[in-house]
Amino acid sequence: MDEGDRVLKFIGLWNSGSPASKTEITKGLARLDKLGIAAVYPTQSRRFASRSESKTRSFLAGPDSAKLEALDELTASREIRDILALRGGYGGIRLLPLLDKSPSLLKRYDKTLWGYSDLTVLQHYFFAKCGSSWVHAPMLSSPSFHSPNPAESRWWKTSMSGNASHESLSVKPLSPATNLKRSELSGPLLGGNLASFVSMMGTPWEPRLPAGSLLFFEDIHEPSYKLDRLLQQLAGHRDIANVRAVLLGHFTESPQAFPLLRLWSENLGIPSFRGLRAGHEPPHFPLPLGCRVSLERHSQLHSRLVIPTCQLGSL
Repeated sequence: MDEGDRVLKFIGLWNSGSPASKTEITKGLARLDKLGIAAVYPTQSRRFASRSESKTRSFLAGPDSAKLEALDELTASREIRDILALRGGYGGIRLLPLLDKSPSLLKRYDKTLWGYSDLTVLQHYFFAKCGSSWVHAPMLSSPSFHSPNPAESRWWKTSMSGNASHESLSVKPLSPATNLKRSELSGPLLGGNLASFVSMMGTPWEPRLPAGSLLFFEDIHEPSYKLDRLLQQLAGHRDIANVRAVLLGHFTESPQAFPLLRLWSENLGIPSFRGLRAGHEPPHFPLPLGCRVSLERHSQLHSRLVIPTCQLGSL
């Protein structure tokens, strides 16, 4: 192990969405070993991780029942505090009706779910039902996890050291007119993948946004008209008035994203900031969500987001 000389933590592996590449899974497992992390890989996750459910539903990694069985096994283990997703893709929202019918699983759920993209749906679900924070982070099959660039490697090394309890991230106003009315805002940081978050609106599992919420969003491959559609729907969220600020990560291959986001936030009168290195492209640094953070204004052109340090078992 080149980044640790002993097994530091146990972590559960779970696939709630689409099939992952066998090659990428192998690389991810090797990366866990280098980090000194022992993986618990349920039979049902291993069985369907890279297999499609059927020809007609090749976008799903196995049946929903198998995914729930694997999660039930992981939540029953006391030694596992963190669950790392194998891949996103699609499938999380299909599991919510099944989870509603699994009171014993929800009663004992006390894990931190690491992942992003489609995992946003499940992360908000467990936050609402169980009060669980989560980490918007690269997944096992993500290149940012198994083949990190030097900056990402340094992040993992620092995080695994456990020396810091908080870290400070620099962000910049999206609009020159952005002005925080106070030198500091604090509140729960929620959000994740924009399309996945908006897909929950109008369902029984629509996320609530408490007063003082800060929202983080990222996305990929959204042409301008689709992104604008998402933003118009988000503007109608029943709790949008509770949002104090919006913080933005990568909007990969969406060249008009930030101009559209600037207009949207200006129309709503919500301060917006960009610069968080998280999303569907490197560098992707893990970001804790569902927990309280602070946004501090240092100048008109510079603010900092103070967050808890993401490390296994820390949230």
